[in-house]
Amino acid sequence: MVVISSDKKSGVISLSVESTDRFLAKELVDIYLVELTSYLRMIEMQDVEKQINFYNTEMENTEELSMKEQLGQLASGLVQKKVLSMANEYYNVKQLTLSQVAYIKEKSKPKRGLIVVVSFVTSIILGIFLVFFLEFIRKDDENISIN
Repeated sequence: MVVISSDKKSGVISLSVESTDRFLAKELVDIYLVELTSYLRMIEMQDVEKQINFYNTEMENTEELSMKEQLGQLASGLVQKKVLSMANEYYNVKQLTLSQVAYIKEKSKPKRGLIVVVSFVTSIILGIFLVFFLEFIRKDDENISIN
């Protein structure tokens, strides 16, 4: 139902959902994107919080004014990163195309044209095999009746 594929050269990960209900398929893609970005945001925010706490403890322990200033700048940069990440809808994910409901005429399954072609080719092969088999039986019956 859910298909995830990636292009190793460009790093693009594509997500698609096949379902009989085309509206459900779009909703599942949207839900997956929201959950993915919230998970990535949570992991990144935990890391940022650890870094901010480390910088704050180092600022308290150091006596040098220039070192405190540099640590303060680093901590303020992390706080800025935290605020900016909360502002984006999709964190660390770029959505190249919007999820959309498939048109009703765009069916992915069953592929009727392919079924017809395969059935036609199979019937021709079976027909030829049946003709050869019947000819073999007739020749075998003629050989038995002659002897």
